[in-house]
Amino acid sequence: MEKIQKNVEIFAQLQLLCMFTLKWKKEGSKEFQFRSETEAECQAWVHAISNARYSSLLNDKEQLEQKYLHLSQIVESESTAKWQYSRQCEELSAEVQKLRQEICQLKRQEGRSNHLRLVLAKSAALLEALTRQQQQQQQEPANGAQVVAQQRARAPEARQLAKRTRSRPGRGCRADWCPR
Repeated sequence: MEKIQKNVEIFAQLQLLCMFTLKWKKEGSKEFQFRSETEAECQAWVHAISNARYSSLLNDKEQLEQKYLHLSQIVESESTAKWQYSRQCEELSAEVQKLRQEICQLKRQEGRSNHLRLVLAKSAALLEALTRQQQQQQQEPANGAQVVAQQRARAPEARQLAKRTRSRPGRGCRADWCPR
């Protein structure tokens, strides 16, 4: 019986003791209960634990984690923006290349059409000159030797005219614009 009385007294004393509990924010972490004999001791312990270096380190760690999360979001958004800008640059450079090819092709066509106009104009002039000669020959009957001499005299003019109508190499688009 004496043992039961001592246990009851100890239990009564324990109920009179002040208690506090420490819990961490993580799930599944243990819970610690502390007891003291007086309320003043209990308050002193709570104050000492809350001002302990470890709690300030936990606060610093949480702040750093928040900053890291924020900075990682910024880095991710910046890398996404960089990827989009590089994609746009590639598309625009392809468009520029396509436009350069179109310009080169138009210059070639323009050069060919100018060449054709020149050839047509010169051939029209030659045709007109030949028709005048034929008309003169029909109007004035002359002897054969005189006609042959006139044709030989005009032959160098016809050769020079034909040389001028030939295309000139090296004309056309700039080489750095046009793929060959």
